[in-house]
Amino acid sequence: MRIAREAPGYRWRASPAFLHPELIASLQGLALAHPWLEAPPGALPGKAAHIAGLLRAQVTLEPDRSRVAPVVHPLLSQPVVETCLSIPSWQWRTGGRDRAVARDTFADRLPQAILDRKNKGTPDPFCGEIVARKREEMRERLLDGQLIAHGLLDASAVEETLRRDRPTTGEENVRLLELVNVEAWLTVWLSKPREEPVGTDVF
Repeated sequence: MRIAREAPGYRWRASPAFLHPELIASLQGLALAHPWLEAPPGALPGKAAHIAGLLRAQVTLEPDRSRVAPVVHPLLSQPVVETCLSIPSWQWRTGGRDRAVARDTFADRLPQAILDRKNKGTPDPFCGEIVARKREEMRERLLDGQLIAHGLLDASAVEETLRRDRPTTGEENVRLLELVNVEAWLTVWLSKPREEPVGTDVF
């Protein structure tokens, strides 16, 4: 009922985890806007969320390797995307099964246990294992990294979370790996030689 009373569209909820308090304060009231988040009148919440989810795929469409070789995404081709978007949201979990449409489509090729499965596992345990094994390296990279140096992360929060005797939650593990990924990208980007600016003299 709460969702039905809200304005049409999808409201992307920001995650402030590990961000510096001053940065969080500066972002208060700032709307996360994108044309795909603006649903037309009469659009249902499930479909608005479905379309908003396409934004997550954009970062993979042109990765670094696309500079040296073509990158093809068959599952993001227009016919596949349009077919998926045409499926009503209430059919996604027919019979209480996650991904019900896909399971029914390939029913003659899947084991019964897969067809009847109600949900799908998450990568949380795997992420937790990475953090457990690489805790010290992650702590060093983040505390000595560019994000903290530029006031984007809360150093005390990172240090407390990655304390040796403190267990981390699934949400913290995913967030920490995202931040380490950004630090790795920054390290590579900053190590690249700068191109000389093109001269503007008039001859």
